[in-house]
Amino acid sequence: MFFGGCMDGSLQGFSTTRNFHRPEMMIRDAHEPQEEYSSIASYEDGQKIVTRNTDGTLKIWDLRKFVKPIFH
Repeated sequence: MFFGGCMDGSLQGFSTTRNFHRPEMMIRDAHEPQEEYSSIASYEDGQKIVTRNTDGTLKIWDLRKFVKPIFH
């Protein structure tokens, strides 16, 4: 999987083994709209990612329960 943050505030995950037409995972309101993602990083365990945004937040996401952040 690779992830991208969009200007609408969404966080989208795409599979590297399929086409990139639609995200496999998506959270529409991961961060504030019209704010930029300054970084997205993955944990070594491959089950969590961290996002940092210019809305002033840093959030940790568990990919097994990709609904809301486990830390913000």
